[in-house]
Amino acid sequence: MTSILSRRPHGNRRVSKGRHPSSRIAPDGRGPRRRAGRRGSLFLLLLVAIISLSLIGLVMVLSASSVTALQTYGDSWYFFRRQALWMGVGAIALFVTSNIHYRFWARLATPILVSSFVMLLLVLIPGVGRNLNGSSRWLAVYKLSFQPSEFVKFALVVFVAELLSRPGRPMSNTRLTLNPVLFVLAIAVLLLLLEPDLGTAIILGFIVMMMLVAAGASGLHLAGLATAGSVFVALAAASSGYRRRRVFAFIDPWADPLD
Repeated sequence: MTSILSRRPHGNRRVSKGRHPSSRIAPDGRGPRRRAGRRGSLFLLLLVAIISLSLIGLVMVLSASSVTALQTYGDSWYFFRRQALWMGVGAIALFVTSNIHYRFWARLATPILVSSFVMLLLVLIPGVGRNLNGSSRWLAVYKLSFQPSEFVKFALVVFVAELLSRPGRPMSNTRLTLNPVLFVLAIAVLLLLLEPDLGTAIILGFIVMMMLVAAGASGLHLAGLATAGSVFVALAAASSGYRRRRVFAFIDPWADPLD
C-alpha cells in the first residue's frame, strides 16, 4: 500500500526549482522564449538574402561603372571600391543593431520617426538641403552627404511594427491600427513628393503594405489600399513630364540612347 501511494501518477513530473513551465514563455506572452544568443531560421534566411543581394549589387556596380570610372578617374575599380567600403560599414552596422534588443527600438519608435520627418523638412530649406538635378534630397554634414529618405524607411518600419504589436490592438479595430499607420505614411509620402522623390514614396507604400499583411489586415482593406495606391502612382506619374517619359520609354528605347 505504501509503495502504491508513494508512486507518482503518470505524467506528474517534478518541476525543478526556478524552471516552472511558464518560464519558457517569452515575457510578452507571444511565443516560446529563445535562449540568449540563438538565432532563428528566419533570421538566417534574411541574413543570406541580404548578403546575396549585396554581393550581386557589388558586381553590378562594377559592371555598370568600370568604363566611366576609367575615363573619369583613370581607375576602373574606383566606384567598386567605394561601394565595397560602404558595404563594410553597413555590415558593421548590421552586426551592432542585430545584437540590440527590439524593445530598445520600440521605446525610440516615435522619436526616430519625428526626427526623420524633421530631416525631410530640412532638405526643403534652401541652403540647408542640397539641390541636385532639380531635386532636394540630400543633407550634408561636413563632407558627408546622405539622403534622409533612407532614414525614413527604417523609422517607418520601427514605428509601424511597434504600433501594430501593442497589446489590445486587433487589426479589426482600424481606428487604433490602420488609420494611424496610414496617417503617418501620408505625411512621409507628402514630404517625399515635395523633394520630389516618387520612387522612395512607392517603396514606403510597399513596405507598409507588407507589414499590414504580416499583422493580419483584412483582404478587403488591403485590396482597397492597393487600388488607391495604384491610382495615386498613375496620377503622380502622369502629372510630370519627366515621369511620363520614363514610364513610356520602353515604346522607343532608342529615341535618346545617351540620356
